[in-house]
Amino acid sequence: IKREISDIPFNEWIEPMNKEIQGIEEKGNWKPVDLPPGRKPIDLRWVYSVRDDGSLKARLVVRGFKQTKGVDYFETFSEVVGMHTIRFMISMAASKGWDIYIIDYSQAYLQSDIGGDIIYVNPPVTHPRSDGKVYQLLKAMYGTKQGARCWYKHLVKTLNENFDLHQSDKDSCTFYQYDNNKEITLILLILVDDTLCLGEEWCINAFYEKVKTLLKTSQFEKVKSFNGIEIDCIEKHVIELNQTYAIRVFIETFDEEIKEWSSPEQNNTVWVLCDDENPNRCSEIQTSEFRHIVGVLAYFANCTRPDISHAVSGAQRVQSKPTHSQFKQLLRIVGYLKRNPDMPLRYDGRNYKSTFNFTTFSDSDWGGQPMSQDAKDDNSRKSTLGYCIYNNGGLISWKSKLMKSVVLSATEAEYVAMTEAMKELCFFVYFVEQLGYKIRLTPLFCDNTSANLQVMSNTSMKGTRHTEIFYSWIKEQYKKGIIRPFQIDTSNNVADIFTKSLPGKSIDDFIKVRDSLIHVPDLKRLESAGFIMDDSIRSYDEFCSLRSQSEP
Repeated sequence: IKREISDIPFNEWIEPMNKEIQGIEEKGNWKPVDLPPGRKPIDLRWVYSVRDDGSLKARLVVRGFKQTKGVDYFETFSEVVGMHTIRFMISMAASKGWDIYIIDYSQAYLQSDIGGDIIYVNPPVTHPRSDGKVYQLLKAMYGTKQGARCWYKHLVKTLNENFDLHQSDKDSCTFYQYDNNKEITLILLILVDDTLCLGEEWCINAFYEKVKTLLKTSQFEKVKSFNGIEIDCIEKHVIELNQTYAIRVFIETFDEEIKEWSSPEQNNTVWVLCDDENPNRCSEIQTSEFRHIVGVLAYFANCTRPDISHAVSGAQRVQSKPTHSQFKQLLRIVGYLKRNPDMPLRYDGRNYKSTFNFTTFSDSDWGGQPMSQDAKDDNSRKSTLGYCIYNNGGLISWKSKLMKSVVLSATEAEYVAMTEAMKELCFFVYFVEQLGYKIRLTPLFCDNTSANLQVMSNTSMKGTRHTEIFYSWIKEQYKKGIIRPFQIDTSNNVADIFTKSLPGKSIDDFIKVRDSLIHVPDLKRLESAGFIMDDSIRSYDEFCSLRSQSEP
């Protein structure tokens, strides 16, 4: 049984605190100096935690909220790998049958130089100095505003100077390595002080043996979880991602009993801002709790739970002034997760000869956002777009988003959705090309005939002549041969779940679309959906045959 911090006597924390101070001294993180005139030292504090194995951990952190910009810090931005990149690379690992390991760096921030910033801190109250001196930081510490940035720059510099690695310019937290045959053998994904290593086991081990001589590490093992996501390598070519444990822990934080639901939203759920005088408006405390819940749900929706994306996107629009009825609707999303905590994303590369086979679905809900009660809210009558992208049958990216401006027709709404989907697809296409592969003929499924015609036509239609030139960009991608639009029936369009509160007329319809989304749509049932206005290709079967012939 894991011990509570409040139940642990102080004398048991002395050894972990001494160990932390010893590590700081050994790494040369600070030096005692006299405080210069006009400068104020920043206090330190201890943060205590209990590890999963029951051991105690004490971390000395800087109270960074007392730092002053332009005095003891300047730049703070630090990059981290994107979730879509993580899912994409895991789908690649499943296709290639790679191993996945995780490296955790010990006291990571304490290993990086502070740069040109000068920070003075008081000695910790548990380890005072008798000479009245303060400490000047020579390396970053946890709690400093620039700590993550310093560590990122230090890690990237170490990798670039000591390894034959290439840093991606599509995601700067991704590094990859070629063998003598120009084949990818190792991929590194950086998320603060954790590094995910994907590749052949011998290559990962060789990398670790060298990196541990350059940076102090505390963990190297086959991955079980990463950033709160459970990664289950079921077999050589099958990997699943889920957040079952995190969801259950989150649900246990609620004091009242959460009712279970079969869907995250009711049919035609309304997410609009209320006016300031609305008697149904939540109090400040309730609004704060609403925002907290939305933040956690957004984390789940962005990582492994695309089935709640539309509901969470709606809740985010009203989190500044939620109503009591909207709060109940938010708890319905929680109740849906309580009933369905275990819905993993599955990446199965056993039935695919090629490493990369992208499939994209897009959809929109024209003018679906109702008129707002708040005169300052400019979201009224805007349309919702949604898309999802698969690689070898595994879902790697999705989005449910309110469009930036009002559109004047269903065709224009679908066209905008196709363009947004294409922008995300191009990220993966260019990423793959950087790795040395060539991608052509990616199917893009849309259930609007006019939008498909618009992409494949050289002339603009009367109803969409006002559309911004920006959206003509998707036509170029079609002419380059990157995409091929398909007409698809709405009942087969899995992106429908990102644009409506309850696709179809019943909860059974929602469950059908949800299962098709997460467990890979059966594209064979789309064989009869041929290209529109294309003389060279008539059917989906012919498309698949042509794509296989064009693979590198």
